[in-house]
Amino acid sequence: MIPSPRLKGAISTLERAKRPILVTHQRPDGDAVGSALGLGLLLEMLGAKVQLACADPVPERYRYLQGSDRFTTEPDFRDADLLVMLDCPKDEMSALDIGQVLKRMPVVDIDHHPKAAPPRDRRLAMYDASDVASTAEIVVILAREAGWRIGRPAATALLTGIVTDTSAFINSTTTADTYRAASVLLRQGADLKAIIQHCFYHSSVPKLRLWGRAMSRIERVQASGVVSTVLTAEDLEECGAEREDIEGLVNFLNTIPGVPALMLLTDLGTGEIKGSFRTRNESIDVNKLANVLGGGGHRQAAGFTVPGRLTKNANETWSVLPPA
Repeated sequence: MIPSPRLKGAISTLERAKRPILVTHQRPDGDAVGSALGLGLLLEMLGAKVQLACADPVPERYRYLQGSDRFTTEPDFRDADLLVMLDCPKDEMSALDIGQVLKRMPVVDIDHHPKAAPPRDRRLAMYDASDVASTAEIVVILAREAGWRIGRPAATALLTGIVTDTSAFINSTTTADTYRAASVLLRQGADLKAIIQHCFYHSSVPKLRLWGRAMSRIERVQASGVVSTVLTAEDLEECGAEREDIEGLVNFLNTIPGVPALMLLTDLGTGEIKGSFRTRNESIDVNKLANVLGGGGHRQAAGFTVPGRLTKNANETWSVLPPA
């Protein structure tokens, strides 16, 4: 639960801003896009001139959202009077040059991820990793507390964040308050049908080919039952797929019954390997595993990035080699 004085402080800071810039993490997912866009639209209704920033373009599956084309990969911080970080567990995950910006203007940090440590700078931290399923849900809490009117485009963006981060309300992080927030957005005209259609029933032949490769490589450790698989840059090229086509794969693999945990390793040829952990077993904390590897996330969904490359062995297994 976010303390009321902190809520009121964040609301006051947001309402005073005339030129806020809203930043989310690189390789944005539905909650990143939805929470930033939703809050941006709310602040514009208050008269603010808003910039939306992300180091990577918005994935095609979220471009149905009105205003999603306004995200820029090259934000202009010079005239901004407030920085709002959304759904960004670590500042460096923005992949934007915000170091000096953090020192010279007010910062509101809105996030539902567990934090390894409290913020070192003077920022309004809107964190609630224990009870909130998505960053978009925190934005709804702010809007309700402030009495802001939520228009249909903002409602659809925020509901996108909630629906995608809860895998359509089936994750263990989903609470009664999550449903209440979704109910508020539906009453404001959020288009749930469009959200489900674009986020869960939107595939292409290249994407399905790519997922097929990952499924054909599934390995299971006999002793633990843990499942793993890999994808490479060559897989994307040969399947004609895009990087964003990987999104959703690890959640799909997490539907395998009887699997305590799974890991997807992705090597896109940049000298780094991205790992994603998932589990449906409430006694397992994959966030702790990710933390060991310098990453983080949630108890049942976490990720990490390590230097190296994937190489295929003679026996059709895969190994992680250190960088050259």
